[in-house]
Amino acid sequence: MQDKKNLGAPMSQQSGLYAHGSIPRRSVLGGLGAAGVLLGVGGSGLLRAANAAPATLIDVHRHITAPKLRTLMAAQGRTVPALDNDAAEIMLAEMNKVGIARSILTLVTPPAQLKSTREEWVAIARDANETMARRVADHPGRFGFFAQLPMPYVDDTLAEIAYALDTLKADGVQFSTSYGSHWMGDPEFAPIYAELDRRKTVVYTHPLEAACCAANVTDVPATTVEYGADTARTVSRWLLSGSAARYQNINPIFSHAGGLMLGMLERLALLAVQPTYKDKLPLGLDHELRRCYYDTAQAWHPATLRGLRTVVPVSQILFGTDYPYRGAQETWDGVRHGGVFSATELRAIGFGNARRLLRMPV
Repeated sequence: MQDKKNLGAPMSQQSGLYAHGSIPRRSVLGGLGAAGVLLGVGGSGLLRAANAAPATLIDVHRHITAPKLRTLMAAQGRTVPALDNDAAEIMLAEMNKVGIARSILTLVTPPAQLKSTREEWVAIARDANETMARRVADHPGRFGFFAQLPMPYVDDTLAEIAYALDTLKADGVQFSTSYGSHWMGDPEFAPIYAELDRRKTVVYTHPLEAACCAANVTDVPATTVEYGADTARTVSRWLLSGSAARYQNINPIFSHAGGLMLGMLERLALLAVQPTYKDKLPLGLDHELRRCYYDTAQAWHPATLRGLRTVVPVSQILFGTDYPYRGAQETWDGVRHGGVFSATELRAIGFGNARRLLRMPV
């Protein structure tokens, strides 16, 4: 996410964020017209290529709000994201400009300080999922969604998993990196992991300001440091708790290229061979890291992407934009112009890996 000063502005008015202003599942990859998009046709040529043939990019990291969350945020005086950013026509225009065939929606991360009762949070999750499901139904093939869960309430979460996956046909579920003093991998959530493992679920994660650390540095936005730090915390907890090894059918996506994980690898590798943790990683740290997925949202600096590709194969890297906090054009330009990936690898990152993970037929 971007600095909170930009959260309330329509996408077209967010200064500094943008350099430029579904195809049915069975035809996501129809034709090779996407070559123009993937290989960098610019300006009007890009628009002509996108209009002449099916687009192919798949964005796995696109945010939307929902009525009940907006109402609660407004009631507590929190900055509410501009409603324009949620409008289908604005989203689709931004997607079409770059050649995004399909975007996977997730609820915006609520402010860490937002207060809610259990009943309110359960209602917000249901409202968010039904809002996203309506967007999917209204624009066949252009959208999917990862279901919001009423975590940390285990029984409510299990009920919402069943409803979202079985009735609403969500593409997966969304976790926050932490819930109070608990991170993904903590044993308190074992029944949830077991159910998601049974269903072979894609589990997208998004950071927030951890309860421990929201006010650590007041003159640097939490989105700059704390979001990356909390992603690294949840990656390490998922691995070192033994959850990654135990739930092999869960496919995690860690936002923002794993956050600050790259800076912790030497320390994680040292811990992974210690007696306390070795048995929890029977296949080794590298195996589990290389099995997870990582998106490009706000992580397309060439140094970050070079580091990531030394840790995981390109098959585990997914195109994500973080709309509306970042734009599709600047993200795709950053990924493809950084000198990190070949044309073949860009096709995998742009759509092939997501198509395989989300089991989209050709």
